[in-house]
Amino acid sequence: DIAGVTKTLTLDVNGAADVSGTLTLSGDTQAVTHTGTTSLTISSNLGNVAISSTSGNVAISGTATSGYVDVEGVRFTNAAIGISVDNDLITLTSASVDIAGVTKTLTLDVNGAADISGTLTLSGNTQAVTHSGTGGLAIKSTAGYVDVED
Repeated sequence: DIAGVTKTLTLDVNGAADVSGTLTLSGDTQAVTHTGTTSLTISSNLGNVAISSTSGNVAISGTATSGYVDVEGVRFTNAAIGISVDNDLITLTSASVDIAGVTKTLTLDVNGAADISGTLTLSGNTQAVTHSGTGGLAIKSTAGYVDVED
């Protein structure tokens, strides 16, 4: 046991280290680095784990091409957001969001143009297409006829 303050340029601990107080890194550029061949876990037995900065951004990144960050059940891989078995459900690119798979919503409000390249199916018992603007409503085809049936 060492009581009081111990000053050293390096500290090499081979085994477990138990710090019961606050660990402060006070140099300009500091790092906690893991060089093992398996994983690094940061956890708390009684509360939240907070990673924060009082004067800048907090970046969590990896250098491996297959690197990702899991937060609860959500996986972040580069610009993709998904889950462990489908990690690119949402992909963010410059000025767009790509959704892979099916998008489900109870209501959809589109303020602007909507481009549907597949079939639009209204499958409820009673459905309506309603125009509430002050101008006209046009339904047209640029490559064929428009068929309206009863």
